[in-house]
Amino acid sequence: MGDGTFEAPGYLENGGNLGIGSDSNVLISVAGELRQLEYSQRLARRSRNVIAAKNGSVGRRLFDCALSGGGMALHAPSNLSVRSQADIVSLDIKAAPYLTADNILDHWLFAGGPCVESVWVAGVKRVEGGRHVNREAIHKRFLAAMQELLNG
Repeated sequence: MGDGTFEAPGYLENGGNLGIGSDSNVLISVAGELRQLEYSQRLARRSRNVIAAKNGSVGRRLFDCALSGGGMALHAPSNLSVRSQADIVSLDIKAAPYLTADNILDHWLFAGGPCVESVWVAGVKRVEGGRHVNREAIHKRFLAAMQELLNG
Protein backbone atom coordinates (compact mmCIF):
# COMPACT_ATOMS: atom_id res chain seq x y z
CA MET A 1 0.00 0.00 0.00
CA GLY A 2 2.99 2.27 -0.41
CA ASP A 3 3.86 2.21 3.29
CA GLY A 4 7.51 1.43 2.66
CA THR A 5 9.78 -1.48 3.43
CA PHE A 6 9.90 -3.01 6.89
CA GLU A 7 12.68 -4.93 8.63
CA ALA A 8 11.55 -8.41 7.52
CA PRO A 9 14.67 -10.43 8.43
CA GLY A 10 14.79 -9.16 12.02
CA TYR A 11 11.03 -9.42 12.36
CA LEU A 12 11.04 -13.06 11.29
CA GLU A 13 14.10 -13.93 13.39
CA ASN A 14 12.25 -12.61 16.45
CA GLY A 15 9.24 -14.84 15.84
CA GLY A 16 7.18 -12.47 13.72
CA ASN A 17 4.50 -13.86 11.44
CA LEU A 18 3.36 -12.55 8.11
CA GLY A 19 0.55 -13.16 5.71
CA ILE A 20 0.04 -11.87 2.22
CA GLY A 21 -2.85 -10.44 0.34
CA SER A 22 -3.78 -7.91 -2.25
CA ASP A 23 -5.57 -4.60 -1.98
CA SER A 24 -6.38 -4.79 -5.67
CA ASN A 25 -8.52 -6.91 -7.93
CA VAL A 26 -6.44 -5.98 -10.97
CA LEU A 27 -3.83 -8.63 -10.22
CA ILE A 28 -4.08 -11.21 -7.46
CA SER A 29 -0.98 -13.38 -7.29
CA VAL A 30 0.45 -15.31 -4.37
CA ALA A 31 3.76 -15.66 -6.19
CA GLY A 32 3.77 -11.95 -7.07
CA GLU A 33 3.11 -10.86 -3.49
CA LEU A 34 5.86 -13.08 -2.08
CA ARG A 35 8.30 -12.06 -4.83
CA GLN A 36 7.61 -8.38 -4.12
CA LEU A 37 8.32 -8.90 -0.43
CA GLU A 38 11.75 -10.40 -1.16
CA TYR A 39 12.56 -7.83 -3.84
CA SER A 40 11.70 -4.93 -1.53
CA GLN A 41 14.11 -6.38 1.04
CA ARG A 42 16.81 -6.73 -1.62
CA LEU A 43 16.41 -3.11 -2.66
CA ALA A 44 16.47 -1.82 0.89
CA ARG A 45 19.54 -3.86 1.88
CA ARG A 46 21.35 -4.06 -1.46
CA SER A 47 21.68 -7.77 -0.93
CA ARG A 48 20.29 -11.00 -2.33
CA ASN A 49 18.33 -13.82 -0.71
CA VAL A 50 17.47 -11.59 2.24
CA ILE A 51 14.58 -13.60 3.67
CA ALA A 52 16.12 -17.06 3.17
CA ALA A 53 17.18 -18.98 6.24
CA LYS A 54 20.95 -19.52 6.33
CA ASN A 55 21.90 -21.70 3.32
CA GLY A 56 18.20 -22.14 2.60
CA SER A 57 15.70 -21.41 -0.11
CA VAL A 58 14.09 -17.97 -0.30
CA GLY A 59 10.97 -19.51 -1.82
CA ARG A 60 10.66 -22.08 0.97
CA ARG A 61 11.01 -19.47 3.73
CA LEU A 62 8.56 -17.07 2.07
CA PHE A 63 6.02 -19.82 1.42
CA ASP A 64 6.26 -21.30 4.92
CA CYS A 65 5.96 -17.86 6.55
CA ALA A 66 2.95 -16.93 4.43
CA LEU A 67 1.28 -20.27 5.10
CA SER A 68 1.78 -19.98 8.86
CA GLY A 69 0.84 -16.29 9.07
CA GLY A 70 -2.15 -16.76 6.78
CA GLY A 71 -3.41 -19.57 8.98
CA MET A 72 -3.08 -17.35 12.03
CA ALA A 73 -4.91 -14.48 10.33
CA LEU A 74 -7.76 -16.78 9.31
CA HIS A 75 -7.81 -18.66 12.63
CA ALA A 76 -7.36 -21.85 10.61
CA PRO A 77 -4.78 -24.63 10.69
CA SER A 78 -1.99 -24.21 8.16
CA ASN A 79 -1.39 -27.92 7.78
CA LEU A 80 -3.35 -30.87 6.50
CA SER A 81 -5.13 -33.12 8.92
CA VAL A 82 -7.67 -35.93 8.70
CA ARG A 83 -11.28 -34.71 8.22
CA SER A 84 -10.32 -31.07 7.88
CA GLN A 85 -11.37 -29.03 4.89
CA ALA A 86 -8.42 -28.34 2.65
CA ASP A 87 -7.45 -25.48 0.38
CA ILE A 88 -4.67 -26.83 -1.83
CA VAL A 89 -2.78 -25.60 -4.87
CA SER A 90 -0.76 -28.00 -6.99
CA LEU A 91 1.87 -26.86 -9.45
CA ASP A 92 2.56 -28.43 -12.84
CA ILE A 93 6.18 -29.56 -12.71
CA LYS A 94 6.23 -31.69 -15.87
CA ALA A 95 8.54 -29.22 -17.61
CA ALA A 96 11.16 -29.49 -14.85
CA PRO A 97 10.81 -32.87 -13.08
CA TYR A 98 14.41 -32.65 -11.85
CA LEU A 99 13.70 -29.80 -9.41
CA THR A 100 13.59 -30.40 -5.67
CA ALA A 101 10.64 -29.12 -3.62
CA ASP A 102 12.52 -25.97 -2.60
CA ASN A 103 13.72 -25.39 -6.18
CA ILE A 104 10.12 -25.68 -7.35
CA LEU A 105 9.07 -22.94 -4.93
CA ASP A 106 11.99 -20.72 -5.98
CA HIS A 107 11.17 -21.30 -9.64
CA TRP A 108 7.46 -20.55 -9.07
CA LEU A 109 8.16 -17.33 -7.18
CA PHE A 110 11.08 -15.91 -9.13
CA ALA A 111 11.08 -17.43 -12.62
CA GLY A 112 7.42 -17.37 -13.59
CA GLY A 113 6.78 -21.08 -13.39
CA PRO A 114 5.72 -23.77 -12.87
CA CYS A 115 2.09 -22.97 -13.55
CA VAL A 116 -0.81 -23.74 -11.26
CA GLU A 117 -2.22 -27.13 -12.27
CA SER A 118 -5.09 -27.62 -9.82
CA VAL A 119 -6.81 -25.84 -6.94
CA TRP A 120 -9.05 -27.34 -4.29
CA VAL A 121 -11.16 -25.06 -2.07
CA ALA A 122 -12.60 -26.62 1.08
CA GLY A 123 -11.75 -30.00 -0.46
CA VAL A 124 -13.60 -29.33 -3.74
CA LYS A 125 -11.58 -29.17 -6.97
CA ARG A 126 -12.14 -25.77 -8.60
CA VAL A 127 -9.25 -25.64 -11.08
CA GLU A 128 -8.01 -28.50 -13.21
CA GLY A 129 -5.38 -28.34 -15.94
CA GLY A 130 -4.85 -24.67 -15.09
CA ARG A 131 -8.49 -23.77 -15.90
CA HIS A 132 -11.45 -23.16 -13.62
CA VAL A 133 -13.84 -26.10 -13.87
CA ASN A 134 -16.72 -23.67 -14.57
CA ARG A 135 -14.71 -21.54 -16.99
CA GLU A 136 -17.27 -21.57 -19.81
CA ALA A 137 -20.21 -20.56 -17.59
CA ILE A 138 -18.12 -17.88 -15.87
CA HIS A 139 -16.96 -16.52 -19.23
CA LYS A 140 -20.54 -16.42 -20.52
CA ARG A 141 -21.75 -14.51 -17.42
CA PHE A 142 -18.81 -12.11 -17.73
CA LEU A 143 -19.61 -11.32 -21.36
CA ALA A 144 -23.29 -10.76 -20.51
CA ALA A 145 -22.37 -8.42 -17.64
CA MET A 146 -19.97 -6.46 -19.83
CA GLN A 147 -22.59 -6.14 -22.58
CA GLU A 148 -25.11 -4.88 -20.04
CA LEU A 149 -22.64 -2.29 -18.74
CA LEU A 150 -21.79 -1.15 -22.26
CA ASN A 151 -25.47 -0.79 -23.17
CA GLY A 152 -25.97 1.36 -20.07
